[in-house]
Formats: sequence, structure tokens, C-alpha cells
Amino acid sequence: MQISSQPYPYSAKTLQGYGKIVVGVTAIPVNFSSTVKNITISADKDNTGILYVGNSTVTSAGANAFTYLGPGDVMSLDYDDITSKLYIVSTVAAQAFWLGGLS
Repeated sequence: MQISSQPYPYSAKTLQGYGKIVVGVTAIPVNFSSTVKNITISADKDNTGILYVGNSTVTSAGANAFTYLGPGDVMSLDYDDITSKLYIVSTVAAQAFWLGGLS
């Protein structure tokens, strides 16, 4: 995964919104229909578990995670999804997150 900063002010041309995505104890990749430069991930406010964010080796126990999201937490980051995929996993089954990307 390559994380870098965008020139200020960053001007998005396309917004990709994917709505509510369900995740469990097996990590799933974060996919976009086109290349994005910035992503926002929001943990659903009704979640009862923790979401861990990392590469393909992230686990539901938090191993190899670079951050975590509790219920209602939000993270945004500059992101190059061509270099490496981002994965999300939960500590319990049937948790949700909201996903958006700017390109």
C-alpha cells in the first residue's frame, strides 16, 4: 500500500459511494470500480465489534492491522489502490462499514 499526500487543494472529479458493506471474521478486500486518490471508511454506528484495516494478512485478532475502527469511527486517507489492496476484517460476524472514494 502506498500512502501519499495530494496537492492542496485537492479537487475530486469523481465520487464513488458503495453504501453499506458487511464483513465478518475473514478479511475482505476494499475494491473500487476505478482508480481512487482518497478513500473514506466509516464503521457502522450499530456495530458491536472492532474493524481492523490492513493488508491481505490482517486478522480478526488485529494482527498486521495498521489501524482499527470502533462503532461510528471514520477514517480518510490518500490511497493508491493499484500498488496494494486494502483489507478489512471484524472481531465478530456480520459487522458493517461504509465506503467511499474520490478520484
